[in-house]
Amino acid sequence: PLAAGDEVALLILDDDEAPTLGNALAAELRAAGVELRVASVDGREGSDPARWRELAASCQRRVVAVGCQVRAWKGRPGLAPALGRLLAELEPAGLSVVGLCGAAPLVDAPAGAEQLLAHGAAPAAERAAARVLLGARALGRWPA
Repeated sequence: PLAAGDEVALLILDDDEAPTLGNALAAELRAAGVELRVASVDGREGSDPARWRELAASCQRRVVAVGCQVRAWKGRPGLAPALGRLLAELEPAGLSVVGLCGAAPLVDAPAGAEQLLAHGAAPAAERAAARVLLGARALGRWPA
């Protein structure tokens, strides 16, 4: 589990165009004393993943928050191909992938990476995911 004083890269893959994606997750981890370095990338044209990749390589512990809800306007299921490739290229050691979505986008996670499915990006779901990353038991039910 993550602990106070740990330096962690929080890498946000935003396939939902959700400006607050990962905010509650980050706040909960910071409140527990985790030192976060945050980078975000989305599927929009002009989004540059260079900072995201740099941060992923600089920390031994990495958490990737994947936002990929089913949305009609996307015209496809799952992550945008470019975002799926970013996720797949990560080294699995020390990697936790948190799905703030359904399970389908997690198929792009590297084999051996820890995976946690939060079933949504509501603040309560993000806070519950953070608590599990900090060592709480995953209850397998909707967060309260």
